[in-house]
Amino acid sequence: MVDMLQRTLQTSRAYIAVAAVNNHTLAVGCVYAAAGIDLIDLGGQVLRQICSSVWPNRMDITEDGGLLCSTIDNKIARVKVDTGTIVFNKSGLSSL
Repeated sequence: MVDMLQRTLQTSRAYIAVAAVNNHTLAVGCVYAAAGIDLIDLGGQVLRQICSSVWPNRMDITEDGGLLCSTIDNKIARVKVDTGTIVFNKSGLSSL
């Protein structure tokens, strides 16, 4: 995946969050035009949208291949990459 990090990708949308799903696919989160998580290839082409109801700010892939997202409204969501199903969507923690 090191080679992936040394590239600049041209995409048709602006993305704020990114996570490497595998060596050929990135999960990217859009918050500027519309909510959603897209899967894109290393050429910047959208393969498919996996979720349209999450506004991701940060993302990471879990050990079992799930996508963990913190959102711009201080929530956390877990999304199945293969189906786009939201497993849970929880409110953020209040400050102590």
